[in-house]
Order: sequence, then structure tokens, then C-alpha cells
Amino acid sequence: MSWREDQVKHEAKRTVLVVEDNELNREMLVALLERDFKVLQASNGLEGLEQLAQYYQELSLILLDVYMPECDGFEFLRRKSLDERYDTVPVIVATASDATEDEIACLEAGANDFIVKPYNFEIMMNRINNMIRLRESASIVNQLTWDDVTGLYRKEFFYRAVEEALGASPATENDLIC
Repeated sequence: MSWREDQVKHEAKRTVLVVEDNELNREMLVALLERDFKVLQASNGLEGLEQLAQYYQELSLILLDVYMPECDGFEFLRRKSLDERYDTVPVIVATASDATEDEIACLEAGANDFIVKPYNFEIMMNRINNMIRLRESASIVNQLTWDDVTGLYRKEFFYRAVEEALGASPATENDLIC
């Protein structure tokens, strides 16, 4: 690979935020991820929320620990859910807790996945990449579906929505206003 190809690849890296209070665990995650991603770090939930507020538009994913000082993962997820700007940023909880109630609480609070330490790095990378691909695919469909200026369906999707609505109850009379 030429220097230029490597530079272009580096510039196109997706950004991942690692929110982990244990410095050794955080450094290990960063070292494993930075080959494929631009990695931001936070040592607790409050720092993570600050990073989220600053970089949410470029974040592809958040890896979040649960039990941290100052602001734990549960509180992070609760606060994240209060701002709709952050809805498109998926969160994978990565924690030493294998308690079922923690997993359920995280998923109910908006986490997209839950991984228990110690990590199998290959499985973790596949989950991260799959989550990012799913998010990007949904984003593309959303861009094709809705008009940015009006907030209404684009023409093609409007026609499909009308067809579906009319087809759902063919015996019902409908009026269309143009």
C-alpha cells in the first residue's frame, strides 16, 4: 500500500468512543481498536457525555463500561436518551458484570448490545463492525426516505406509503388532496 493510500484509509477511519474507568482495560481496548478506528477515550461517564456532546456527529459507536465512579453506565445511557441528537450513536456495553439484571437494565436504557469481559477480541470486532454497518445502512435509508428541508417523505416513498395505506383497507373510500 502506498503512503497516499494509507493516508486516505487513515482519514476515512470511523470514530469510536471508549468509556472505561479502569486505565489498563481502557488502554487495552484503545490499542486493539486504533488499528481500524479513530478512538476517543473517557475515564468515566461524565467525561463520556462531554465527548458525546462534542463529537456525536462523527461517532460511529460507543463502548461503555457499566460500573464507574461519578457517572456509571446506567446514568450515561439515561442521559444519552434525553437528547435526540444522540439517537443514531449505537452503544455496546462492555463490562465485567455478567448479571442478567445489569444486561436487561442496559438494554432497556438504550444499549444496543452487551459484551461481558474478558473479551474475545474477534467476536467483539465483529459485533462492532456489524453494529456500525447496521447504523450506516439505516442512515442511508433514512436519507433516501425523508426530505431534509421539509421533513416529509421524498416522492418515491410517499407513493409507496400511499399505496400501502390504500391497499391495507381497499374497501374504504379515501380522498386525496393535491
